Amino acid sequence: MKNLIAYTTQNLTSNQIIDMFVKGVSKNSNKWNVKKLDINEFLRFGFPKNTDAIVVHGILRGTGLAVKEAIKNRIDYFYIDHAYFDAGYKGEFWNRVSKNRHTMNYVREVNDIRWDTIKNNIKIEPWKKNRNRGKNILIIPPTHAIQWFFNDKEWYKNVILYLSKQFDDKFMNRVKVRKKPNDPVVDNYGNLLGFKKIKTENQSSLEED
Repeated sequence: MKNLIAYTTQNLTSNQIIDMFVKGVSKNSNKWNVKKLDINEFLRFGFPKNTDAIVVHGILRGTGLAVKEAIKNRIDYFYIDHAYFDAGYKGEFWNRVSKNRHTMNYVREVNDIRWDTIKNNIKIEPWKKNRNRGKNILIIPPTHAIQWFFNDKEWYKNVILYLSKQFDDKFMNRVKVRKKPNDPVVDNYGNLLGFKKIKTENQSSLEED
């Protein structure tokens, strides 16, 4: 059997999600020996010997460091975070699980069971061709936490610099930047320090932009 280490943190909701994942694996697979550990065990001692895979929820509170270490040592990791539909943690909510990646950047054939449970609550607009869309070019910078995780704290600066070199002022005047209203700020270890409030009083809605 392979050894899967599931890391918990001080966050109650995160731990509930990890618990559900562990129960699902334990019930439906006989290929994994699953062990739950507090993330502080990793921060103090690293991964246990013979770890084949880890599972974490989010990148804060040390879990991001664990993912980075797994990548470095070529250990499989299962990353859990907000779902693409019905994101959030109130009531019945969805989470996504990605293996060895941060987001799902591909599409494959799946059955309709999951989609059928939420499609009545979600309105999917038809794809708009260029002539039907607005002229704005939206840039939505990654949060401070994501910049830390991907070691790219100059992402926004570099994107603007690249665009300004490639395009004229007419193009650049169409660029609008939309930052996350509550930007999670982390230290060099991925520990959450707090949230930076971004003023949005005079900002147009996403649909208007």
